[in-house]
Amino acid sequence: MNNFNIALYKGPSFEKITLKAYSMLSEAERINFETNLNQVGISLCVNGEEKLSHLISFGPLQTLLSQLGHGINRLINNEFALIRSGVLDVSEGHFLLIEPTLDGESALISLISISETPISEYFPNGHHSNELYDYILLHQEALIEQSVKRDYPVKIQFDINHLLKSLKQSKEYGALEVL
Repeated sequence: MNNFNIALYKGPSFEKITLKAYSMLSEAERINFETNLNQVGISLCVNGEEKLSHLISFGPLQTLLSQLGHGINRLINNEFALIRSGVLDVSEGHFLLIEPTLDGESALISLISISETPISEYFPNGHHSNELYDYILLHQEALIEQSVKRDYPVKIQFDINHLLKSLKQSKEYGALEVL
């Protein structure tokens, strides 16, 4: 089964722990893990192979978590959703594009990058979300082609119910006071 999790990194390495597992650690274990909550990732594990967490940072945990409710609502309404990296000091905005399939059973997940400003700076749950989603609709094919050339994960299929459950759980674990 494919898994979608928020990943926390140990120190400057790519050794990771899921947000769920981290929230269950004792205080001493959390201190020893030395995680930086300002640099988190998203783990897309497909048939046991990590596809995403080693490629980019999604920035601060709270920035990532703040987008999940918006994404969940769009997916429940059978609309495509975006999750933006919270790393702002780069020339491109990195986004997860999550597209429900026509049958409503699955979602396709792709990592895309936008370099055109100011669109690249917009968050999907922000004031300019309509402009951002309109831009994606107009340029989706070119953005996917660019991702293929960069060897980014493209159109990875997930069971939509499992994905929604993972997104909801991540939001819940992120609200715990241990973080």
